[in-house]
Amino acid sequence: HAAQAGLPHVMVAISYLVVVAATLAWLELSRGPLRLLLKVIVVLGLAIAVGGFGTFAAGGDTRLFALANNLIAVFGLVESLRAANDPKANS
Repeated sequence: HAAQAGLPHVMVAISYLVVVAATLAWLELSRGPLRLLLKVIVVLGLAIAVGGFGTFAAGGDTRLFALANNLIAVFGLVESLRAANDPKANS
């Protein structure tokens, strides 16, 4: 039963940190301006995760920062695809 009590905390942490983990994986494979963009996305993702988890831990809504988290994920995906298809961005 003790493990079940911590399950909501784990689920909220995972939901907010997936973007950060995925971006860190792509960061290792990137170079040039794309690398800088991914670093910015990691910092923004961490800030959103801290805000979301902090709000949840204080007794607030688990999805308060979900829109911001989803927007940074979409922005990161679109910009990464755009930069990956730009030969100048990969040099």
